Amino acid sequence: MSSWSGKTVGKVQIGELIARGGMAEVYIGEHTALDRKVAVKIMRDFVDADPDAHSRFEREARVIANLQHPNIIQLFDYELVNAHPCLVMELVPGATLAAYLREAQKRSEKLSFDTIAKILTAIASAIDYAHSQNIVHRDIKPANILLRSKNGTVKVNEPLPEDVEPVLTDFGLVRLLDSTTQTSTGTVSGTPAYMSPEQARGDKVDKKTDIYSLGVVLYEMLAGAVPFDAESSFGVLMKHLNEPPPLSLISLPIYNLLLTAP
Repeated sequence: MSSWSGKTVGKVQIGELIARGGMAEVYIGEHTALDRKVAVKIMRDFVDADPDAHSRFEREARVIANLQHPNIIQLFDYELVNAHPCLVMELVPGATLAAYLREAQKRSEKLSFDTIAKILTAIASAIDYAHSQNIVHRDIKPANILLRSKNGTVKVNEPLPEDVEPVLTDFGLVRLLDSTTQTSTGTVSGTPAYMSPEQARGDKVDKKTDIYSLGVVLYEMLAGAVPFDAESSFGVLMKHLNEPPPLSLISLPIYNLLLTAP
């Protein structure tokens, strides 16, 4: 996908590229009507030429834009540009939980229990709210959790500030793409390390899918690693289907607490 820097999408002047993934590119943008900096996520996939697909995109994007929760990133606007879905979102300076955990692991460090509880409570609240609106995320993982602070930018090589706040991003994005786009590699369905058993089987997903994936995120925060690893994505999925999560990486007090949990 060619660079979008310097182009205009709706009322947004697109600036520098700040992130690139297999599914999308993210740019900083300037929203002329809102007079604020925003994040612009431009999807690699194309929306079908079918007018019904365009209607589905607008309908799904409108549902996502109506989500209002302090721990869910705000979607301001959406466009189809040359059949590419473009989402204009709240810009959250800082690091992802994935990046912070990765650097902490390099230093053989783990998050404090208080920090883990704070992140878990906030993200669980966001998920519960979205579920009350009949929206399932389908791809809960640390890479989709941004960390922000009112007192400055969260940096991966520094202690987390006391007021750190997690924000869940890409809510409803998988559903939006599943309903409107076609790809050469098949339907987007999640990330193997965090997939629920029903996702691994290719079954219909529901609210339990997000709860399972949040459990994997909790495990990673406690243990410093995901519960299942293998040489291939298929191998990881098979472990989600057939093996209990290993508790040997969890500290003894937490291990004992988990054993007594209902």
